[in-house]
Amino acid sequence: MTVPAFVLGLSFYKSKIHSDLYTYHYPLNLKLEEKNSNEFEVTKDFYEKRIKRDPTSYSDQAIFAQIYLTEAKLTGRTDYFDQAEKLAIISHKEMKLGNTAALKVLADVAQAQHQFKKAIDLATLMFKEKPKHPDAIIIMFNSYLALGEIIKANEYADKLVQLIPSENTFTLRGIVLSAQGKFDESKKDFDHAFTLEEDDITQAVWTRAIFARTLIENEKYDLANFILKESLAINPNAALNLFLMGELDLKLNKPKEAAKYFKQSFSQSKQLIYLYGEARAYKQMGKLKLAQQMSSQIEKILRDNLKKDIATAHLNELIRILLDRGSYNDINEALDLAKKESLSRENVETLLLLAKAYEQSGNLIEAQKIINKMLSKKMKTKEMEIISNRIVEELKNPHIIVRTTYSQSPSK
Repeated sequence: MTVPAFVLGLSFYKSKIHSDLYTYHYPLNLKLEEKNSNEFEVTKDFYEKRIKRDPTSYSDQAIFAQIYLTEAKLTGRTDYFDQAEKLAIISHKEMKLGNTAALKVLADVAQAQHQFKKAIDLATLMFKEKPKHPDAIIIMFNSYLALGEIIKANEYADKLVQLIPSENTFTLRGIVLSAQGKFDESKKDFDHAFTLEEDDITQAVWTRAIFARTLIENEKYDLANFILKESLAINPNAALNLFLMGELDLKLNKPKEAAKYFKQSFSQSKQLIYLYGEARAYKQMGKLKLAQQMSSQIEKILRDNLKKDIATAHLNELIRILLDRGSYNDINEALDLAKKESLSRENVETLLLLAKAYEQSGNLIEAQKIINKMLSKKMKTKEMEIISNRIVEELKNPHIIVRTTYSQSPSK
């Protein structure tokens, strides 16, 4: 098998560098980057013409759906997810048997829409046609992780690494190990992922985003900064990576820089949670009026989108806004919404928000129960530890009245 020259060049380059940081370096060919930025439009035009000539070609529809899906993941654009779904539905209607490509796109879109049980059902159909379908295993992994089924997710991650040891599969297992508080094991998998890196810009950017997020969660800010800057050298428009740079700058008390990154990330993806990051940055700057105005506008749009059942509008985003604002009515509503969301999925994010809502309401006993539940599900994160320690200290304080109702009163 011929090894691509680019991969040989990557291995040689890394072997010459003794600094550990260069494990994560991607020796980008700028011409390759320029080609990649134009590739989607060229490919889009090509498949539009093909499908116009033969609208019943299920294979072309499925390929085109995957192309839209890949670009949607790269940019975060919701309209691209919508188009990928439409094309995959058409493809599957034309050919139901042997069309796992269309099922994969539909499952990936379902995950983007937080319809994880639907994604599991679609992956199950894929298994019926191919019992060890790697894409179906990935869908199962992502869905169970999102539902908070950490043990099942870990099992599928192990299957993936055994079946296809690659940059992507080691990255996925790194995620679930991190969710269990196994940072050292997680980092080993991420490091292994980088040794398997090939000429795939989309994967390179995503791997660095996920690794950087893990580093930020574990307060490894210097390495996270290096990783994210590397990723943005590869693709300056990567929405998730821009957002994470903003999150990192907020942690480092650099709100002006953070606001710029959040603005750029929203510009690329139009995701409201990215725009809300900008509002948080203004709040950290002390521009409270501007922050409040932005938050109110985002909340209004988000509520409208949730009422319209727009798939990319997520309840956790509204819960986070309400808890950040923190009035009696906001906490009251946030707690009700967090309880509702936890009925459909009990992942780390959802349960943490529920614990925070209980804590802010003054119901420390229930907050601690949620943390204990997370531990029983093998979840363990820095944020869990911080909340749990805070609750323990608060419960020791004889002046705090532990309530099962809200500790705050509505302002008169």
